[in-house]
Amino acid sequence: MQYGCLQCLKHSTITVASLVSLLPNCNLIYFSLPWLKQITGEMLVGRARCFFMDDVSTGLDSSTTLEIMTFLRQMAHLMDLTMVISLLQPAPETFELFDDIILLCEGQIVYHGPRQNVIGFFNTIGFTCPSRKNIADFLQEVTSRMEQQQYWIGDER
Repeated sequence: MQYGCLQCLKHSTITVASLVSLLPNCNLIYFSLPWLKQITGEMLVGRARCFFMDDVSTGLDSSTTLEIMTFLRQMAHLMDLTMVISLLQPAPETFELFDDIILLCEGQIVYHGPRQNVIGFFNTIGFTCPSRKNIADFLQEVTSRMEQQQYWIGDER
């Protein structure tokens, strides 16, 4: 395993060892950008194939986040890269940019797969997303024990 630049790893909630074990054949890049307002860019050295980015939208408005995510999506597709990006409550336009999602609840993977299949998945296990509801908000609420009852299908209420 070759490592690219590991930026701000002390802020990570995931260990390098666990990431290495998941992706043994790639260069590993991790970004944590809590100071994005002060930092205008990062320089990468080498040919990284995997990027891990945490809280890329912290402190940014939704239009700036959308611009950044659009660029990252284009980069991932054009350069055949893997990017794992954590976002809290993305805007609908930003959520639509993701190919796949990993949804976590209390440290467990609840869903991992194509973004366009997530609503169908939750329908099959008894939850429905109202048409007026932002999908990212629905996903956050349906994984909360206190809020998920409002999305139950049928007479289970």
